[in-house]
Amino acid sequence: MKVKRLFFYFADRHNHAWLKRLNKEAVDLGHGKRMLVKGGVLDPTYQTVPEDLNGLG
Repeated sequence: MKVKRLFFYFADRHNHAWLKRLNKEAVDLGHGKRMLVKGGVLDPTYQTVPEDLNGLG
C-alpha cells in the first residue's frame, strides 16, 4: 500500500501526462494512515508522506 500511495503521490506532484490514463479508483490504496517515514506530514489525498518530499522541509 505504501508503494502505491508513493507512486501516485509522485505522479500527481510531477503532473505526469500519463496519469490521466490511469484509473485511481481501481487501485487499492488501503484505508487509514500509513507512515512512510517517522516524522512524515499528512497529505490530504495520500495520507502520510515524508516531510522533505512534501516540500515543507
